[in-house]
Amino acid sequence: LQMTALYDDSATNIANGVFYFYYSNGVPESTGRNVHNKKEGLWLNFYRNGVLEDSTVYENGIPAGTSVGWHQNVRQK
Repeated sequence: LQMTALYDDSATNIANGVFYFYYSNGVPESTGRNVHNKKEGLWLNFYRNGVLEDSTVYENGIPAGTSVGWHQNVRQK
């Protein structure tokens, strides 16, 4: 797994910004934003083939509202 990310400190302990995680084939695995080490806003997760797997909105690191998921064949779960 590869990633691009932003941190508030040089020791990379405090995640703060947009994060992109990638499978070894270069396809996105997940993307979202952290605010002081907590997920915030919309996070998207993808299957290895690039199809959207699920979407979840976070508030202060906790899932808020409805999470929606899809099967690899693009039908909603």
